[in-house]
Amino acid sequence: MKLKTQLIALALMTCALLTGCATQNAPMTAAIVRATVSTGALFGIEQDPQVVPYLQAATPVICDAAGQGKVNPADVVKALQSAGVDQLKTPAGVAIVNSSLAIYEAVYATYGSDVKTSVVQPYLEGVCLGLRDALPPLPGSNMKLNKPVVLPPHIR
Repeated sequence: MKLKTQLIALALMTCALLTGCATQNAPMTAAIVRATVSTGALFGIEQDPQVVPYLQAATPVICDAAGQGKVNPADVVKALQSAGVDQLKTPAGVAIVNSSLAIYEAVYATYGSDVKTSVVQPYLEGVCLGLRDALPPLPGSNMKLNKPVVLPPHIR
């Protein structure tokens, strides 16, 4: 429950960043969405590694929706519901996906009724890429874990 609360708090803090004046066209960049989703998902995976199978199944569904231009959040949710990934769900995994989509939904909502696929699609792709960034490489893949570069100490 603590993980769910923390992930929801992360999503709400991101949504708070999005609020501004009505004339603001780009509340945040897709890169910020990607980084926020990745950070939240990494935190969730660190807290509960059991979420990985669900995230590995749900991420391609979100990425496919982004690639096909299905940018309405309701369409993304329908795609997830019909993807047959329910048996892999965990409460924490659902919290990670819901928090990630809440970030996208906040961006989507800022465009009101004048939503253009070409404008919001990069944000959904940011969700996709953020989840991909957070996932560990599949066994047997050529991908390597992104390990931070260790720099020598600057203070002696």
